[in-house]
Amino acid sequence: MKKFLFLAMMVIAVFSFLPSCEELFLNGTGTETDGGKENGGEKENGGEKENGGQAWDAANPPARPDWFDVYYWDRTDRQIAGLRGKVKSHHITKYTTYDEYVYDEAGHLTAKKYVNTTDSSSNTDELHTYDAAGHRTRTEIRYPASDNYLATWIDYEYGNTGKYVPTQSFGWARGIWESGNGYPITILKDLSMMRLCHGLADHIQCTEWSYSFGNDGNLVITEDYFWYPIGGDPTNKDTRTNEEITNYTVVYNNGMPYSSEEVISTEYFSNGMVKSQVLRDGEYHFVANDQANVIETFDSTVEPNGMIPIWWKKYKYNDNMDPTDLEECSVEKTQQFHDTWTDYRYDSHWNWIERTETIIPRLFGETYPDKIEREILYYE
Repeated sequence: MKKFLFLAMMVIAVFSFLPSCEELFLNGTGTETDGGKENGGEKENGGEKENGGQAWDAANPPARPDWFDVYYWDRTDRQIAGLRGKVKSHHITKYTTYDEYVYDEAGHLTAKKYVNTTDSSSNTDELHTYDAAGHRTRTEIRYPASDNYLATWIDYEYGNTGKYVPTQSFGWARGIWESGNGYPITILKDLSMMRLCHGLADHIQCTEWSYSFGNDGNLVITEDYFWYPIGGDPTNKDTRTNEEITNYTVVYNNGMPYSSEEVISTEYFSNGMVKSQVLRDGEYHFVANDQANVIETFDSTVEPNGMIPIWWKKYKYNDNMDPTDLEECSVEKTQQFHDTWTDYRYDSHWNWIERTETIIPRLFGETYPDKIEREILYYE
């Protein structure tokens, strides 16, 4: 897209990459979940960490929560994350740097915080606010160590009632396995406008996307890149400079985005989760289940950032849709990796709180099993 370099300033892509590539796509798949739900009668842990843990019992799995039957794109952020119970926050405690996720009682993601316990100057807060209908209306990226400096912000508007709108035309399935720094590559219900702005020394730099549907039922995304003066109003079009406008069309099928100039086709499971997406630079396949839209395989013909080799990758999961294996390799087989996550322990709500990771270094370093713990707080 025209302003991809500007967008790349806002996006942190998380790439985790795959032994014999052809065999990976011929053998095995991710497992389907048996579902699960809260332990009957157990009280939520109000802001307190749960201790101990229990192993998953495949012969006696937890019962199925009601939200498993909610259409995927109508779920709360907490449900989309596959979390059970009224999770208030969670983060991994092993490392000196980590991401902490914070939810309100209704299940909206209100904060994603990057925490560096040895150098707080790099800490970053990604903050979200919502309207009464549960729509995300504002995202702010702030730096607490710099007087809470506001670096980037996103405003949202909603006027396409009942429509499932992809924020971008270049592959909304990417947002399921890539983590963005505030900038969502996904589907947002009812969305009609999203404006991302970044403050610079002498002006504000923005990209605004407007979403409108034609009589044919297809979506037109109008991308408007512009600058406006510091202290000005981004909605005042008379003050915009360096403006560039581009239109993109997304074709719909059965009420869901199907294809675009960059997307060849998209298939969905009956619950709304993406089943597969074929792009011009790769192909995604996802695991059939009711809990989380988790990726099974990815075959890249051209790596999205254009700087590293072509990769194939394959995930496997347990019954709770927690990853157990990641195999990946380059098409040329010059690099091959196999990561594992084992020995899961779960709290009383059946969210994992402990596991053993064996991650193969991609560039340098040693490989060894590492016990990882996750701290989860709950609302009462």
